[in-house]
Amino acid sequence: MLGLATNTSGSHAGGGRRERWSWRRRIAVILAVLAVAVALPSWVLHRAGRVRRQSEIDAIRAAGEPLTIEDLVALRGPIPDEQNAALEIVSLFDVLNQRELPPLPIVFGPHEQWGELGMRYNADMLEAIDAFLAVRQDVLATLHAAAAMDRGAFPLEWAPDGIGTLLPHLSPVRAAVKLLALEAVARAHRGNMDGAVASCEAMFRIASFVEDEPFLVSLLVRCAAESVAI
Repeated sequence: MLGLATNTSGSHAGGGRRERWSWRRRIAVILAVLAVAVALPSWVLHRAGRVRRQSEIDAIRAAGEPLTIEDLVALRGPIPDEQNAALEIVSLFDVLNQRELPPLPIVFGPHEQWGELGMRYNADMLEAIDAFLAVRQDVLATLHAAAAMDRGAFPLEWAPDGIGTLLPHLSPVRAAVKLLALEAVARAHRGNMDGAVASCEAMFRIASFVEDEPFLVSLLVRCAAESVAI
């Protein structure tokens, strides 16, 4: 009995078998390892992304390009109302947004086809165009006056996120360009080539009023307006 007791105590003293981990502890360790294996690469990538983004931001700032809405507003620069040609067009929004048009085949057809290059309209078509333009002479005069001014930019009410900013002036700009294009067509058919060129120049000028707006849709409207003028 004495020897048995001695042997038993010796085995404990000598560090017998370690206690086996429970299944809960094993699962906890496995989950911890997996968490580290997932989090570490993610943290490294996130850190690298932040460094890269900051370097790109620093490069934009060094180039003098805008980074915030405040920078964009400052880049545009203030234009006094009396020198802002775009405000002349703002006063025409109600007229330019009207959808009612007399039947003008080709020019205002379903697909807005302008006809082949060099194509001449018949007398009835020219008469319809002249009648359409006759009741819009005041609008055309204002558009030409605006195009003759040096500077123009439409006022923007910036949304907090920037991208949500509304652009209600783009539709009237398109309508103004269409009206000037119709005037150019009429003038060219009547042999007034200088007047037709003036109408085309006015189209380019009005399209330039949206050139500094940092929105893709503004760029597309400007491209479309310039393609009509061309």
